[in-house]
Amino acid sequence: MIFWHMAGSVLLFRYLFRDPGVDLRFLVAGAIVSDVIDKPIGRIVWADYFQTGRIYGHTLVFFSFVLLLAMILTNRGTGRRRQWVVFAVGIMFHLLLDGMWAVPETLLWPLFGWSFPPSLDDYWSGFFVRVLTDPIVIGQEVAGLVYLRYLWRKANLSDSQRRLQLKRTGVIVT
Repeated sequence: MIFWHMAGSVLLFRYLFRDPGVDLRFLVAGAIVSDVIDKPIGRIVWADYFQTGRIYGHTLVFFSFVLLLAMILTNRGTGRRRQWVVFAVGIMFHLLLDGMWAVPETLLWPLFGWSFPPSLDDYWSGFFVRVLTDPIVIGQEVAGLVYLRYLWRKANLSDSQRRLQLKRTGVIVT
């Protein structure tokens, strides 16, 4: 659910923080990093051990670790700190958009033990069925695409200079 996480994080950030100068590249990267880390590890590399695609990257420990690193390794008042804090905010939005509060064994890991609850379905066979038939997943992805299309039009990203500016700065001028 890439469009759901990308668009949902941008929408939440723009609504809650109202900061038009934020580097959205870091926000979007933070919004998808949990799945980029967890899906290959939990579903491919050590699938027999974890049996789920929601492991370390879907915990508050991971979010807290990234935020703490951002605070320790960057200087106050710099653009670098701002970018990495925004990255951490993207991780938090991912947890929110995934509804991780419904899985406290993962969200609050390791408070309830060192293992992660397994998923009930086989990932690869269930993935395509879920993406193509689950109305919630379809609705989330469609909502994400609709919002991204709205931003595209509002920011006039059909103009190559605007796209280049977004690519260089991560800022959408609306």
